[in-house]
Amino acid sequence: MPGFNITSTRIRDSAPAPQGTPGNKVETIRKHRYKVIITGSGLKSDASNLICFFAKSCTVPSVTFDEIVVHHGQDKIFMPGKWNYNPVDITFYDITNDKNSMLSSIYYLLPNEGLYSQLYEHPGPDPLNIKIQTLLGNGDVANCYKLYECYIEKYEPSGLDYSDSAISEVSISVKYNRFEFFEGDK
Repeated sequence: MPGFNITSTRIRDSAPAPQGTPGNKVETIRKHRYKVIITGSGLKSDASNLICFFAKSCTVPSVTFDEIVVHHGQDKIFMPGKWNYNPVDITFYDITNDKNSMLSSIYYLLPNEGLYSQLYEHPGPDPLNIKIQTLLGNGDVANCYKLYECYIEKYEPSGLDYSDSAISEVSISVKYNRFEFFEGDK
């Protein structure tokens, strides 16, 4: 169903609409209109713009509930239990400019633990915050997901291959402690 705008000057085709009443506006949310904004202390100065504009695909936060089975006589009663936040998967085009590359921008967001932190006494970056916005046709924000206290669970640059001329990609899976959903931008 494409987005469309129904304009009308009448209400129920019988009485004129009051002055200044807008017509009915209906627009579907399109999968290709979105923006991913990542903020955190490990991010280079211009990297936030780089990440914002070169996201290829992104999943939105989802929740899975554990199942609790209550036995009562011969009956089984199923109830929702604890919830689990599923990881958000984001794929970026691997691009480069004078200042940053996507690969290095995301690499510096990784929690640098283990050998690297032991050698250089670097505890890794603070947790990230991620905002995923779905956009309307005019560029306004329709919906906004805010993910808090995120860390990169999986970092996967695409492999190299002489027989393939496709654009290189960098994929990450992000775990988070909580998220909020808003209509519009908050």
